[in-house]
Amino acid sequence: MSRNSNRRRVPEVFSTQAARNVLICFGIQVLLLTVISCSSKHDPGSNFPPIEFDVNPDLLSSPLLIDTSFSIRMPLDWPEVNGESFKAAKQVINGDTSSILSLELLEIFKSTQGASCVISKVINETPLFDLLDADFEESLKSNFRTEDVSKGAFSLNGNNTIQYRVISQDIVAFKLFCEINGNSYQIDYFIPKGIYEVEVRKVESSLGSITKNEDAR
Repeated sequence: MSRNSNRRRVPEVFSTQAARNVLICFGIQVLLLTVISCSSKHDPGSNFPPIEFDVNPDLLSSPLLIDTSFSIRMPLDWPEVNGESFKAAKQVINGDTSSILSLELLEIFKSTQGASCVISKVINETPLFDLLDADFEESLKSNFRTEDVSKGAFSLNGNNTIQYRVISQDIVAFKLFCEINGNSYQIDYFIPKGIYEVEVRKVESSLGSITKNEDAR
């Protein structure tokens, strides 16, 4: 989807170095809220039980249409990253050939406190969920330098989703992989531990706002 030129511009908060830092967290992907837990191995034939997140609309901005496939609402104080900062991040992420997943960066949002959301389209020819195997989980552990990785599978507003929660020394990452309207997406939330208690309620509300665009079918 082309970026909407009519959107309100926001301050440049995502530096080139920050783009590289996101890639470190980004070269492997996924997250999971503490209410979800399951086996570390995903059975492609297993069900995706429906789940509902507690959405507080007062914490969220207006819905944004992503890639014509789905809408999402960001926390109010997480502005969109634009301009040269976005271009720098896109060059790093789209050009990464070492990751298991091939990505096309769509959007970045970043709070003034350092929390962020990165939305990408997964463009591998292999089905998305087939890629999220034991090797992928090991790559997460290696990239985040942690053994604390949890995995869950569920249906989020009718969209099959696999989510990982990754807890490293400094960051809690929630990484979602979704199949929506025949396309594959990765939605990453990164929360510094020092502001986790403040931000996690906003993230839960944002997750619960992900809605398929029925007009795209």
